Amino acid sequence: MDKIQSICPFCCLGCGLELLVNEGTVTGIEYLSKHPNEGALCSRGNTSYEIAQHPERLAIPLIKEGEEFRSVSWDEALKFLANKLMEIKSKYGSKSIGVITSARISNEDCYIAQKFARVALGTANIDNPVRLTHAATLKVLVEGLGYPWATCTLDSIENSDFILIVGANPFEVNPVLARRILRARDNGAVIAVIDPRRTKTTWKSDLHLQVKPGRDVELLLSMLNVIVTSKMVKDEAWKVEGFEGVAKLSEKYAPEEVESEVGVSSKLIRETAFRMALSKKPVIIYSHGITQQQRAVNALRALIALGVATGVFSDGGLVPLTDQNNAQGSCDMGCLADYGPGYTSTERGLTITEMIEAASRGELKALIVIGFNLAASLPDFKLVESALRNLEFLAVIDIFPTETTKLAHVVLPACSWAEYDGTYTNIEGRVQRAFKAIDPFNEAKPVWLILSELATIMGASGFNYTSWMDIFKEITSTVSQYSELTIEKVSEVGGQLVKARPRAEMPSKTSKPEVSEKSSSSFILIAGRAIHHLDTGDLTRRLSFAMAQMPEPYMEVSQEDASKIGLNEGDQVEIKGPKGSLKVKVKITPKGLSGVLFMPIHFPNCSPLSIMEFKVHEETKAPPLKHVHVELTK
Repeated sequence: MDKIQSICPFCCLGCGLELLVNEGTVTGIEYLSKHPNEGALCSRGNTSYEIAQHPERLAIPLIKEGEEFRSVSWDEALKFLANKLMEIKSKYGSKSIGVITSARISNEDCYIAQKFARVALGTANIDNPVRLTHAATLKVLVEGLGYPWATCTLDSIENSDFILIVGANPFEVNPVLARRILRARDNGAVIAVIDPRRTKTTWKSDLHLQVKPGRDVELLLSMLNVIVTSKMVKDEAWKVEGFEGVAKLSEKYAPEEVESEVGVSSKLIRETAFRMALSKKPVIIYSHGITQQQRAVNALRALIALGVATGVFSDGGLVPLTDQNNAQGSCDMGCLADYGPGYTSTERGLTITEMIEAASRGELKALIVIGFNLAASLPDFKLVESALRNLEFLAVIDIFPTETTKLAHVVLPACSWAEYDGTYTNIEGRVQRAFKAIDPFNEAKPVWLILSELATIMGASGFNYTSWMDIFKEITSTVSQYSELTIEKVSEVGGQLVKARPRAEMPSKTSKPEVSEKSSSSFILIAGRAIHHLDTGDLTRRLSFAMAQMPEPYMEVSQEDASKIGLNEGDQVEIKGPKGSLKVKVKITPKGLSGVLFMPIHFPNCSPLSIMEFKVHEETKAPPLKHVHVELTK
């Protein structure tokens, strides 16, 4: 029995583990106690090895003929793909082609994907799924900090004395982080949570600000109002460009003036603000609940201003959470329409949503999608499917069949993380190597190798890599933040943090949020993540434990609303949104907000995203995926 050092392929924490390999097969995992996660894993990490040898894996290259796929050799598939891409490029120009990469593949894969787009195809149309989860983070933090990373390491959380969790549910989505939060609480830290829902995270909090959906901007400005009017702002905050303007704006948001609008009592707002201002080491943890709402940019600007006022950037830390294991690395490598490797300036290309719009108009002719179920990740599934069918050519590289592979003209099988060497960057900037544990499943190949071979066939130079190490060395010479990394250090347990920086850094500036008009609706449906599953469920629906615990979609309804409508646990309801309707079973939540529903996004055949309208935010070029106004009937 061999033990191969690896990391969990799911959320952004980058937990370490060892894969147990017997005669070329992964049979289980063993805990890696020397890793920063101290061996702790969630249910997904414990069963992660099941992905590698799952019988539904894509095994061989496929080319569609009519409505059916036929199996082909790699040589035929790559030549066919290369000829199609060169033909479209010659006929319509390089801007008619796009590449959407994954936030789950290795840094080396991501680096080659953006290089393939920009060099081999000559297109700036390169983007990744972080656009859909953290577009506001990319905009606000890159503008203020120069990078969208956490400003502290994860161990800073348990040393904090006040933790503000906004639009995040780490006890379910990032469970191993809960250990650090509970340790902080055991040491006297106050845990405050801003969330419309009652979750496992709010159960463990000291203060739950059960804000009405979409009212985070007003609530955060109200907290800032308390701190400013009480003259508790940290001295260094006034030196940050733009902070004074936000402080001035907060004068209009006294807790007593906004409590009915935000749904949180003025007493609770004041208590939370005072406790945060009086803390010595405040930490803010936030996630998709704030970054995927309609006013995500303004909500995050208000949150940043609150952090500046209370010393988060000088004495504590800011931690953006996501459910993709290499969300940070994919952005660092330059898989973004608006930034090159290391967030350098580059020609601006089309984002994911802009590519869909361009495909609908017939302007984007070809698209390569890597490790991402595009057809089930955006609002209005019918519109997205129509746009993809309107392409002259769609190629997909993935490890499982998805709603997107069904629409492709060519499907290429990729390796799982256990089948090749590569590095991944977690949310604190920790770069770690996952060692190859087993041979590739059937004819699967690493993404970097597929794209390098394809680029060579197309006549591009600079893709003659012999191993992942060649690419890693190129990354360290190209991405400034990675310049001090070495193969030896990233191969150690716990890896190596990107270029050293202070414990926390002050933003160079903060921007004034804008406040929108009020809106009303009988029901607001929140789309989100539930325990055991992640993303659109393409990986987690292949995990035995996850499916045993949550085998089907559901919708949370408050006890108050259930009583009004006459609903019992397990009843089926119909929800109607702007773009269709769904039928789903009910789960009743005793302390849920009246008029607020919740539904997970992990089942594409019954996803709240499918009934949402396809709209794109002007600043972020991302759709608001968090809330939708719906009608509910039994």
